[in-house]
Amino acid sequence: MQFVEQAVTLPVDYHEFTDNDQTNVSSTTTSFTLRNTATAPVTVTVNVTGLPAKYVATSRQVTIPANGTSETITLTLAVPHEKDSGREKIGIISVVEGTTQVASMDLLQDTKSMLKVDKVQVEYTSEGDSDESDNLDLETRTSASLDEDVKVGTELIFNFNLDNLFHQDYDDQGVLENVKITFDADDNDIFPDEFEEEFDLDDIDVDSDQDFVVQFTIPDDTDAGDYNIELTFEAEDGEGATYTLVREVDLNLRRERNDLRIMKAELIPSTITACDGSFTFEVDVENMGTKDQRSAGISIVNTNLRINENIRDLVLEDYSSNDNTWTRTFNFPLNTIRAGTYPIDINVYYDKDKTIDHERVNVVIGECASAAGSETLTPAVRENRTTVTTVNPPRQSTTTTSAGTTVTVAPGTTEQTQPQTGQQPATAPSTLVQTIENPYSAQDFMVAMIIVAMVLVLALIVIFFVVLLRR
Repeated sequence: MQFVEQAVTLPVDYHEFTDNDQTNVSSTTTSFTLRNTATAPVTVTVNVTGLPAKYVATSRQVTIPANGTSETITLTLAVPHEKDSGREKIGIISVVEGTTQVASMDLLQDTKSMLKVDKVQVEYTSEGDSDESDNLDLETRTSASLDEDVKVGTELIFNFNLDNLFHQDYDDQGVLENVKITFDADDNDIFPDEFEEEFDLDDIDVDSDQDFVVQFTIPDDTDAGDYNIELTFEAEDGEGATYTLVREVDLNLRRERNDLRIMKAELIPSTITACDGSFTFEVDVENMGTKDQRSAGISIVNTNLRINENIRDLVLEDYSSNDNTWTRTFNFPLNTIRAGTYPIDINVYYDKDKTIDHERVNVVIGECASAAGSETLTPAVRENRTTVTTVNPPRQSTTTTSAGTTVTVAPGTTEQTQPQTGQQPATAPSTLVQTIENPYSAQDFMVAMIIVAMVLVLALIVIFFVVLLRR
């Protein structure tokens, strides 16, 4: 008597738990084959031994004809909510003839993950700065590849959707906790230095899902070539069972021949007002391509600010060289400019006139700040004013009260009683201030006198010519 298989599997799905008080679910093994190698029929008992506590197995008695005849068998077990996802040996399937064990093999429990990776979408930039978005089938498969090559120095965005597969009525033990995603790679150069490889997610309720996004920029100095990113998804349910899913994403990093990039375009200072005489603008351009650039160029333009910089015939070596960066600091004057926002357009060229990168930086110019900082001023001519202050004390009259006290009362006011001891006297009327504006300044009078003098000189000249003509 012998088994055809080396082991048999017991598939278990905890989704079958539909009530918080339910202690186990019924699961049936995959079919396995028992062959009778004897020359006579044999009746045997097939059962499971060595099971953990809370497991219950039903044995079977079968009769197998002689001379190599086979019998296909399955066993049913009551399974508790206990094991982690994946395969684990839980016992031995034993064949007993009378009191003698004549065959045995391992029984493996294959627990389905209650954490499901429903979506893995990867957004990236391919050759020619084309935006790509691949939906990877990592629900049924363990690995997938991106359709296009990924450009070095660009952003990778992973969009995930994770599902909790527990039944909606199993809400006490079925909530998934300690959910996390871990990134790993065969070469960590694909990750930036500050990249956190482990990400914690919120708990996922039964029959619910959660979206999560991880994004990072591939460092500019990463070598081109093939890379493998391993994604590990983990969670734990209310019974302490854990679920682990491992998926892999393969991609190819590529560098383009012509790849000039604006790496920095920065205003100094960051806050500018209309009263500032100038501002500084710092620009960095880097060659990230595999080709030396001998005829590169850059233009920086804004008409309102009278900025028109065109720099040609720049030389930048390929990305692997120390001479692949160009940096310059510009100082731009501000001449009678109004407060507002002024966009500066930066274009980078290769082969003299082929645009390869563009960036727009908004220069925000604020109003001039006053010395006190409480109001803003714009350049203007102030009028000269002369202020005359006149104080007219009000006339007073006296009134004697019934108590014999004399009280002074100003015209237009009502009679008031002298306050009692400890009270404050009434406040005197406010002083009247009158302002008279003088629209003419000393400079105005000087200009007027000059004009009068010029008129008199012209009049004398005219009289002189008239006298000459009469002679």
